Amino acid sequence: MIIAIKPVSIWYQGASVSCDTLVVESTRDNLTDFADIYYGIGTSSESGINQGTLLINGTDYQQWNAQTSVDANTWIGDWVLAQLNLTRA
Repeated sequence: MIIAIKPVSIWYQGASVSCDTLVVESTRDNLTDFADIYYGIGTSSESGINQGTLLINGTDYQQWNAQTSVDANTWIGDWVLAQLNLTRA
């Protein structure tokens, strides 16, 4: 899933880059109580300027798992935004 974000500056290969895109993907989910969520912060042409993985578990995982498929995508997108202190554009 790709989310437009308010631009943030990230130092990348010796220069400050204005990033306005967040990519979110579930990379591993045991379908019971945890999942790994990949994120990539970047631009429309380079999605992985800053990237990593977040672990979702506990109450957060249960809340995400309780959503319908469309709502689950919005919910996890909002969760990743909150974890990374980013804002939707």
